Amino acid sequence: MKKVLTICFLAIFLSGCTGEDTLQNYIRPMELTDDQQHLMDLVSHGNEIYIFEFNTSEAFTAMEFWIDVYEYGIFSETAGGLHISGFLQPAHNGQFSVVISGDNRNAWSLANHGESGGGRMTTSTPTIPESNMGRLASAIQEPVPIELYKDIVLYVALFSQTGRFGMPRDKQQLFTDPEWEFETYSVAHVLKARFTR
Repeated sequence: MKKVLTICFLAIFLSGCTGEDTLQNYIRPMELTDDQQHLMDLVSHGNEIYIFEFNTSEAFTAMEFWIDVYEYGIFSETAGGLHISGFLQPAHNGQFSVVISGDNRNAWSLANHGESGGGRMTTSTPTIPESNMGRLASAIQEPVPIELYKDIVLYVALFSQTGRFGMPRDKQQLFTDPEWEFETYSVAHVLKARFTR
């Protein structure tokens, strides 16, 4: 009986120790139901679609989402973005979506929806890689903390003329160390977010 009680206690204790439960301000990939995923697959038609959800337990007055372009590891330009301001309530929940399309994945549509409204923008990345380049892309897979005035990397697309990619074993490294070996790639598109007061 003692073993059963000990196992039950450990299970309850460990279930409360997940990192996500302790995060009060975070952004993460939105978990979709089977029906939602089916609809997403139905409408994507080869486009990349990412939906993120965010939660804040403190007041932020603005959030920004934008695309930075790097050429051989050197920042080239910002290729458009979305700025939402005015939500002052202490807690805020919302969703942010990205649709990336075009032959070279250069047409971006960003949209935000939250308790205080939302916004949308469409842009093309000015640096369009040649069509014969190899491409590798990934988005965050786990919750990322939202810290005041700190850039958060949500998505990285790498383009290479050689078609060779030295992806880290842990893809999350691309997001925690956003300039991870970008210099070895012809072009990198990096989607970032920032929350401010």
